[in-house]
Amino acid sequence: MYISAMHLLLLSGILILETQVQSMGFSNCKTIRGVSSGFKDVLSKLRPRAPRRRISELCAVCHMQPSLDLAAGQPSVTGYILFYQRRPAEKLQAYFQLSGFPQDPDQPLRAIHVHQFGDLSGGCTSTGPHYNPDRVNHPHHPGDFNNFQVRDGKILAHLTGLRATLYGTKSILGRGVVLHAHEDDMGLGGNLASLQNGNSGPRLACCTIELSNGDLWKKTVLNA
Repeated sequence: MYISAMHLLLLSGILILETQVQSMGFSNCKTIRGVSSGFKDVLSKLRPRAPRRRISELCAVCHMQPSLDLAAGQPSVTGYILFYQRRPAEKLQAYFQLSGFPQDPDQPLRAIHVHQFGDLSGGCTSTGPHYNPDRVNHPHHPGDFNNFQVRDGKILAHLTGLRATLYGTKSILGRGVVLHAHEDDMGLGGNLASLQNGNSGPRLACCTIELSNGDLWKKTVLNA
């Protein structure tokens, strides 16, 4: 290991001082020990320290597009979902801005969930089932965002404290998000489908969660 000349000089001084302690009187020993202690403090400050690894915040975006097999009469929904997480230990936030729903005020609640795959090659069906890394029943999947109210043909919502994460082995980055035609029954439907997907119905639109530079989050959410 490489030791600088300054380190060697300080170490030599400490050894000489502590050797002299053995042959000096009490008062002198106390003084020498004080000087030696000062040398040690300087030496500890000169030792290189490993830099702290700063985990940066993560942002992601999901550009919603209508399903390729959208049934006649169903709304053609577009828009985006933004995700922000400051660090692994903090909760994920998500902002939803979707449009294309009918304008009438009696629109049903619409369910939105994270699905296993970000593959949209076969339409929203390609996203597979709900993302469920812990193998628990719905509505306890990390990406169960549940129900959203449509107002004036749009869904506008900002959620905080979400179970999903952008970090680690259970990150939702690269996975799909699906907008469903029906309301999520929150696992209370009394059948198997309820415990899998909340009986949320056909898939209207979907997108893939992709890492982003955060500019849209800052512009849309922080500066709102």
